[in-house]
Amino acid sequence: MQSASPSIPAVRKISCETPLQSLVEQVEAGTLRIYVGRVFHLDQIADAHRCMEENSAGGKIVVLTS
Repeated sequence: MQSASPSIPAVRKISCETPLQSLVEQVEAGTLRIYVGRVFHLDQIADAHRCMEENSAGGKIVVLTS
């Protein structure tokens, strides 16, 4: 007597992309958008730090060194 082979369900491809891989792909494609909230000069570093602590920049904080 021959037994019927069990039906094997189709395998779905599961995305194993990590957040870092996604970031790399965006950089490579030139589609990564970075929002600059505030820009400070180095002599304003205390203000920049305060802005960071208060989470009030509305984007990335940039400190210019020159």
